Amino acid sequence: MALGLYLDPLLGSQDKSNDRIIDLAKRIGRSPDSVVFKMANFKHLDPTAVGGFSNVGARDRELWDDVLNRPRQIHEAVSEAWANEEPLVDGPSHEMIGINTEGPQLTEAMSTTKSRRGQDLFRRAVLNAYQNRCCVTGVGDTRLLVASHIKPWRDDKENRLNPTNGLCLNVLHDKAFDIGLITVGEDYRIKVSSILKDNDEDFLNLNLVSYEGVSIGLPQTHQPSQEFLAHHRQHIFTP
Repeated sequence: MALGLYLDPLLGSQDKSNDRIIDLAKRIGRSPDSVVFKMANFKHLDPTAVGGFSNVGARDRELWDDVLNRPRQIHEAVSEAWANEEPLVDGPSHEMIGINTEGPQLTEAMSTTKSRRGQDLFRRAVLNAYQNRCCVTGVGDTRLLVASHIKPWRDDKENRLNPTNGLCLNVLHDKAFDIGLITVGEDYRIKVSSILKDNDEDFLNLNLVSYEGVSIGLPQTHQPSQEFLAHHRQHIFTP
């Protein structure tokens, strides 16, 4: 449950005065300090974060390895852990955020929280696999990196959290990939749409068209699935 809270991008400050940390501490019969300490262990292991406590136990390391290698299973386990507790939104009290505890509003709020957490798990797994580098340009500033779905989120529920359905791209190439202006061939080389090749803008020619035929950097784990790449070339890419 502490891992689930850590992975929630809407958590806010990770300190003992945070209402959500206080709430979790009450649920599990621990102090807010102990919850903060546990989350600091995860922060130290998190390749997308800075800081945390270096004296991390083997169990926490094993759990974090699962975050990076089996994000879907961890997402399901986190959701189950929270579901087994007294039903309430994974966040501040209902009164504080104005959510009715009955009816569809509660279900929608819980679904939104699970979705955000799942997307964050996917991002961490993909960026870690690519060592926080864009596979096209090598950009390494995580503020500019996106875990881009090869087969879109909306099209394949089963593989939404599958790291082999992801590429680590900078924001420009992520957008171009998302709308089918670039794709990746069977040989893992960039293909550029004729739409871009016909433009007369220096910026686009320098930053997109010039990457035609460039090999992407492949991770040691979670290499992009040829099946998903074929789907992108067939259904999303504009030749």
